[in-house]
Amino acid sequence: AFVGWRRLLTYSNDEKQAAMKKKLTRERTSCEKKVQSLKKQMQKDQESRQVHKEKLRALEESRSAKLKVVGGKASQDFAHLLAQQEKVLRAAEKKGKRKPILKSLAKFSNSLALAKKVAAKYLSGWMVEQCTVEHEGVARILSWFRRSKLQVLILSNMEGMNKARKALKQKKLEIPDMIAEEAMRAFDPARLGRRKTYCKVSSAEAALHGELGLLPKKLHEDACLGSDDPLTFSLPHHYVDKQRWPKELAAWPKGFVGHAANLLRPSQEGKRRTILYTLVGSALVFDQWTHAYAYYCCCRRQLKLEVPTMFNLDGTCVESDGVLTGSKNTCPESLRDLKVAVGASPLAQSSDYAFVAKKAEALRGIIATGKAIAQWRLDDAQRKEQRKDQQQELRQLEQALAK
Repeated sequence: AFVGWRRLLTYSNDEKQAAMKKKLTRERTSCEKKVQSLKKQMQKDQESRQVHKEKLRALEESRSAKLKVVGGKASQDFAHLLAQQEKVLRAAEKKGKRKPILKSLAKFSNSLALAKKVAAKYLSGWMVEQCTVEHEGVARILSWFRRSKLQVLILSNMEGMNKARKALKQKKLEIPDMIAEEAMRAFDPARLGRRKTYCKVSSAEAALHGELGLLPKKLHEDACLGSDDPLTFSLPHHYVDKQRWPKELAAWPKGFVGHAANLLRPSQEGKRRTILYTLVGSALVFDQWTHAYAYYCCCRRQLKLEVPTMFNLDGTCVESDGVLTGSKNTCPESLRDLKVAVGASPLAQSSDYAFVAKKAEALRGIIATGKAIAQWRLDDAQRKEQRKDQQQELRQLEQALAK
């Protein structure tokens, strides 16, 4: 018997295809978005890697520059080299600088205190404090033969001198020798330039180029590098035509070390041409008196020239009138025996210390840069692997889109 209609759920093929198409469209859209996102990320990573490479190249160039400073190769043990340099620096720092000797000025301690009180803005200090010398031999002879001038008190002008002297006189205190800086006759190369010189370079230039030997070169480096420029002195016979020079006379006479003003290092910038020139003038320095006196005789007897005072590293002095100092005025053998003497410059100004410090700093830079380069190379290798993974993922997505 007929009971009733049974309800059946049916779907047409069109509906199935539409649903499948919709699903595939969603998947394709998602895949395209992933491809676009991945390409953008790869492009960004590529730009970042390029910047990374440029920084790595800069680090390698910096390391190469530092290698030139230390004169080393990339394969060297720089940690060991740095330890050696730091040992040298510690030894130098422990030794410290040589202080000026002021024994003969102790009697002026109360006078100086009062002068500072009444004329502080005019006061520069003692002449002995205005310069330094690294080489003890040079310090010894210049301090001995200029001991009177080293005990002169420097003030800026006559007004300051007047105030200081009045105050000291009222208090009945010792009045030291004084000089006004405004009264000093500064070295003037233009004045010398009016005379024709037959030598192309000054004594300092010749010394710094190594033409006078190792010691003069070292002494000029200590006094001039990183300080005031050396004064452009020539020797007396340089103003005479070379045709008139005796056969035994060379451009730079045997034993000549340099001009004294260029062997001193000013304690204040710009004072070489004033204070130091006032202290030693155009005085010459020789290694020993026999060489100095031979040059003196040659200039005076044969060329009829005036010759400045000559200080000699053997402790003697040939005055401008030809007098050679005797035993009563021979320089003491030890710097400690002097009552007034110039000190040495701070470690940072010493050419030896500065060279070692610069080398140590370069070694520290090499080590730090080497570590940075190693890390950057590791990062670069990781970036390469990451790019390979991205390329593989991109190929898979593009193959899926092609189906």
